[in-house]
Amino acid sequence: MLRNFISDRLLEYLEFQPTQGQEDLIRELGIFLAAEDSSEIMLVKGYAGTGKTTLVNSLVKTLISLKQKSVLLAPTGRAAK
Repeated sequence: MLRNFISDRLLEYLEFQPTQGQEDLIRELGIFLAAEDSSEIMLVKGYAGTGKTTLVNSLVKTLISLKQKSVLLAPTGRAAK
């Protein structure tokens, strides 16, 4: 299925072994990206050091490999840079 393919690709681009919470997010990202309803948004939040920026980096690499355009919003922090 497409969501499993996307989740597998996200894992490929990670530079470390994900925690259970990160694996859950990766699975949810696969479901979100494979969904047919394009009016939905996904908000990723968590404490400092939980891997948000690294997972978003993996997401961007995955989308580029699938020849998909993306727009990211990061109001503060390292991710905004």
